[in-house]
Amino acid sequence: MGYLMGYQGLHRNHQTGEVLAQNVQVCTMCWKNFSSDDAWEKHWDRKKPRGQQCLNPIDVGLVAIRNTKGATIYKTRGKPRD
Repeated sequence: MGYLMGYQGLHRNHQTGEVLAQNVQVCTMCWKNFSSDDAWEKHWDRKKPRGQQCLNPIDVGLVAIRNTKGATIYKTRGKPRD
C-alpha cells in the first residue's frame, strides 16, 4: 500500500485559535507561527538562559505571510534568483 504525500492535515494554534497546516510550528513562548525549523531558530535568542527568549520575527529578517485561513506565519526570505 502506498503513502499519501499530498494532504498533511490541519491543526490549531492553541493560544490564538488560528488554523494552520500540519507542518507549521507554533512557538510555545510567544505563540507565533513559523513555516520551518530555520525560521523558528532565527527568532530564538539562545544567549538568554532564562526568561523571554523570543525576538521580533521581523527584526531578525523573517517575512510575515498569511495562509488561506488568515493566520500569520513567519518564514525565511526566499533565495534570490539569477
